[in-house]
Amino acid sequence: EALYLFCIFGAGLRGGGNGVSDLDLAYMAGVGGIAGAGAMFGYLLAATFAPEPQRGVAAPDP
Repeated sequence: EALYLFCIFGAGLRGGGNGVSDLDLAYMAGVGGIAGAGAMFGYLLAATFAPEPQRGVAAPDP
């Protein structure tokens, strides 16, 4: 459900230091509608759980 996406987005934003509530986030206009929200969710998951080299951090030379 879309409600879960807002809760997850809100948690990600608050974890990054933003003071936005889930309700405030639900009223914000998103680019691309639900497809854009799905893409943002994918980026959030990748930034949170991807191995270090995929986060833009160069891997050390062995």
